[in-house]
Parts: sequence; C-alpha cells; structure tokens
Amino acid sequence: MSCSCNLSCEYCWIAASKKNKEKADQLQQKTIEALKDGTFLKNTVASLERLELDPKEIRNFSFWGQEPTLTLEYFTQNLQDWFTAFPKLFRFEFSTNGMAKSKEIVEFIAALEKYGKERISLSVQFSYDGEYSTNNIRKASSELIKKNIIYVFEECNKLNLQKVHVDFCIHAVCSVDMMKRLDTDEKLYDYYKEMDEFMHEVRSHINHPALYLGPQISLNLENPHQSSRADGEYLTEFIKRSNALDYSNFYHKQSPANDFLGMPAESIRWIRNDGYQDQLESLKEFYLTNECQREQIGHLFCGNNVEELKIMYDGTLINCQNYMFDKEMENIPDDGVLYNEVKKSLVKKHYYANALTDSKEDLKKNIKMFLDLKFEGQPFVLSYIYNMMYVLALTGQIHESYLTDKNKFLRHGYMISLNNNCAYNHLVETGSHYLKGTGYIRRYCNGVLDLLDEFINNQEKLNGKIPDQMGVLPWEREVMEGAYGRDFED
Repeated sequence: MSCSCNLSCEYCWIAASKKNKEKADQLQQKTIEALKDGTFLKNTVASLERLELDPKEIRNFSFWGQEPTLTLEYFTQNLQDWFTAFPKLFRFEFSTNGMAKSKEIVEFIAALEKYGKERISLSVQFSYDGEYSTNNIRKASSELIKKNIIYVFEECNKLNLQKVHVDFCIHAVCSVDMMKRLDTDEKLYDYYKEMDEFMHEVRSHINHPALYLGPQISLNLENPHQSSRADGEYLTEFIKRSNALDYSNFYHKQSPANDFLGMPAESIRWIRNDGYQDQLESLKEFYLTNECQREQIGHLFCGNNVEELKIMYDGTLINCQNYMFDKEMENIPDDGVLYNEVKKSLVKKHYYANALTDSKEDLKKNIKMFLDLKFEGQPFVLSYIYNMMYVLALTGQIHESYLTDKNKFLRHGYMISLNNNCAYNHLVETGSHYLKGTGYIRRYCNGVLDLLDEFINNQEKLNGKIPDQMGVLPWEREVMEGAYGRDFED
C-alpha cells in the first residue's frame, strides 16, 4: 500500500539503508497513481488469477509496506470497486505510526460502513514507544501521536457504525538503546507507569460499542538478528526485573514484560492443552498430528507471512516489507560482509517474482517453493534450528546445558522454530534467514526460554489450567462461522 514513510526510526530495517529513500519516493508515486486510476486493483486481481487463486474467495486484506496511511485515502476513493472485485472481504488490518492522516483513517472507517457487506472487522495498530523513545529514537512526536489517536477515537464515536467493528491496539517497541537507559528499577517502573497512563488516557476517549481498545499496550523488542550471548542474558534479566515490579496501582495490573515472551509461549500452551505429560512424546505427537503453524498465528496481528501473499502495485510479489528494496542491487552494501554477499547472490539468481510478467515456469518455481515451505517446511526449519543450536552450544554462544539436557534441547528448538517461521514461509527468498536466525537463537537460548518455562509453570499453578489465548470476540466468531461454513472450534 505504501513504499514510503514519514519517519526514520533508528531500529527500522528499511530506514537503515540511505539509498532506500530515493527509491521509496519513486515507487510511492507509482503506487499512488495505480491506486487512483484503478491499476493497483486490476493488477491485484490479475495476479491472483494468474496464480490460479479466486479473488472472490479472499476474505482478509492487510495493508503493508512502510506507512500505509500515506496512501489510504486513494484506496478509500475506490473502495466500492475493491468490494465488487472481492465480495467476501470482511476483515482489514493495518499498522500506523500515528504521525499523520488521522482524518483519512476515520474516512476509511466511514467508507467501510457505507460499502461493506454485512459485518466488517478492522484492526488498527498505533505505534507508540513512550515519550523519550518516540521523540528521540523514532524522531517522532509523542504529543502529536496522542493527539491523532484521540482524534480518531472521538471522530469514530460520531459515526453511525452498524456493520463495522474496530479493534484498536497500541504497540510499543522497547529498543536495545531504550533497554540500556532503563538501568534502574525506578526508571523501569516510571517507563511502564507512563505507558499505562497513556493507554488509560486515550482509552477514555472511546464511547462507542463498535470500538474496542485492548487492555494494555503490547510491548515488543527489536529483532536482534545479530544478538550475542550477552544480549540474551541481558534481555532475560530485563524481563525478570520487569516482572518483579509492583503494578498494583496501575490501571492494567499485569506485567507488560509478559508480552516479551511472545509467541514461544503459545507452543507450550498448544502442546499441553493436548494433555501430554512427557515433553518428548508431546513434541512427537503434536508435530505429527497438528497444523501447528496455522494454529500458532491465529491470534497475531502479523500473520508471519505463513498465510499472506504480499502484492505490490505492479504485480511484484515480495516476502516482507522489510525486504522491499533488496531487489535493487545498489541498495545492498558492498562491504564484503557474508550477510550481504549471500543476499547479492540470491538476487542475481532472480529470487523475486512478478505475477504478471514472469514466465509460467519461473512463477511455478517460486510458488512451489512457497507451498513447500508453507506445508512441508517445518521439518527443514526444525532441522536447521537444531543443527544451529548444537553448533552454537559447542562454541559457547548459547548455554552449554543444551549439550547435556536432551529434553530441553528438543523442546526449546521446537519453540524457536515456531517463533521463527516468518523467516522461512516466504513466497520469495532472500537468503537472509540463514544468517539472522542465529541472533534469534542466541536471544532465546541464553535464559529467555528457561524463564518462559518458569512463567508457564507458574501460570498453571495459579490458574489450574492454561488460559485461552485466542482472544476472539463473539461477533468475530459469528462472522468466521458464517464465512467458512463450519463451527469456529473446528
């Protein structure tokens, strides 16, 4: 939806390349023109049809790129045409940095109400990292973001929403730089308190039954692909410090650090919900009998690319917005670093696809790779993770206990493979996952996964069972059952 952004956050992959800005501006203008004159819609339909997919069966649109709201108004202008081409659409989602286009967000919601068929679900994620990080690390404006979020809420209150339900969330990234600044419990407490009060203040501006804002700000860390063992140990201590704080006078009393544990926790929940006691047998049975990847991503805002097909305005298929400009060789640094040399090699081998212009043979090659990874790739991913864990343990880069504790080795490797699946389930390869995967392993295997085991065990003792984490609203359940013609539980 957008190849450009109005910010240059220090932790952004795209912004890290100075050469991306010029290319982004060029692509952005072409994207806007294609949205305005209907070419984007025409090319999207044609791309799906060439891939032998039926546009009339598509139910979910996610707007990706850099900052989607920069082009949202042009999509809204032709929204009726998109609904005509995709008659079963009932769910939309996008994330915004909240720095601009708040009026356009409201207009989009109003248009969904006007042109949507039956129930429409919209998820909007606002990014807000706290006052210091927002103003200094992201180079944004804390006050402007708050003003824009409140504007969206108050204007949506005025809409006569009957079909549309909007699920808002506020998402924060706690960067490595920010973590290191929170070097005392007092600073850490003040940071979380600030975020809690921000959430409470903006929530107070919602008074419409069709609008919902989640109970807490979701906190996440940067993806430290080059993490060291020390980074993993530091992160573990950071989470422990966060969980040890007293949140009794917060509006939302649960430790925000629980979100740091993220997706790996779900793999434990799914395994244990099946009633297995022995972890090794659990892995074997669960792995052989469940579509584990599909189950894992059901509750996430980002579908980890397992079930997403990303299409640009001209039919170009990309794996992830973070690699939007990898196709341009001049954007890859000529520094001799292995990460960049591998990427160059794969770009030369044409690991990019265009659904409209590529030969059927080349397109089939890319699609086959995607389908193989999507449905049969887990053994490959798991094998890769286990091999890498073994090498890292032998060289002292992750905790040596993985060389002696077979149960822990298998269990944690399995959890990492589920969490890391976005790096493998792409339509188009870049090769970077082979190298960045070690950073994930170092992060998780140097204390975080041990902490996660402890966290889940404590939850079981407190609650007597693993809580339902799906977070599906009743009306969403109704729509899902109607759309798929079966009970949601099935």
